Amino acid sequence: MFDVSQKVLVVDDDEDTRRLLAHHLSDYQVETAGSGAEALALIQDSGPWAVVVSDYMMPEMDGITLLQELSEREPETVPIMLTAHGDLEVAVRALHEGRIFRFLTKPWQDHQLRLCVDQALSQYRAQVSEQLLLDRLQQQNQDLSRRLEEMKALRRRLQQWADFSPVVIYEAVVDGEAYRNDYVSSNLERLFGFDRIAFVGDPGFWTGRVHPDDLPRLHEAFSRLRSEDSARGECRYRARGGDEQWVEVLDRFRRDSMTPSGRMRITGAWQPVA
Repeated sequence: MFDVSQKVLVVDDDEDTRRLLAHHLSDYQVETAGSGAEALALIQDSGPWAVVVSDYMMPEMDGITLLQELSEREPETVPIMLTAHGDLEVAVRALHEGRIFRFLTKPWQDHQLRLCVDQALSQYRAQVSEQLLLDRLQQQNQDLSRRLEEMKALRRRLQQWADFSPVVIYEAVVDGEAYRNDYVSSNLERLFGFDRIAFVGDPGFWTGRVHPDDLPRLHEAFSRLRSEDSARGECRYRARGGDEQWVEVLDRFRRDSMTPSGRMRITGAWQPVA
């Protein structure tokens, strides 16, 4: 959980009224101000304030002006206005225009005052909580964007490394006597003369190009990888390159996992042998 302000500022130019309000709200963290200017100074120096209860009729700066200034400086602070019966029209208009949260008429009833302040505190907590969640979401989005950029940069570096690597990295699922490649590095075309997009789309492409005399040895290597405790294996065989010439290949691979259907997932590297 996080802490939010529970402070209530009472603003009234009449000292007796301030004392009475502070007494009725003694269960809260209450401070008082005798004018709009004093209130704004307190807000600036001692904020944030959860609730400001202000009289409407005050010299130099009335309650509406004060609370409007407050909303610009501290938009989460919840404003409550005290009015005399003669100022009800002003208070109702301010309420409808969204400039105040509630208004109370003088003389007020103690339980109504406390209920109003309780509701204002709940409103303040909700607003602060929402803003905090929005801030966290924004920060998470910024973090995610940064990580995505980092991943893109890493992918570009990996792509560059793969382009200059002397081996082709691949991932595959061994399916019977063939293996279906889910990934091959971009240097496949440079080293073996194949388009890797077409390559990945054909489950039997690679094993179909292994020399028939060497294919049993590759299948045996896969069988050992499946049945033995060792999670690594290798096999040397000939494969037909993109120019239809035989290329000797050193195939090193490791068992990564088993699929739900019992097929073996492997990661490996093909290296042309000069």
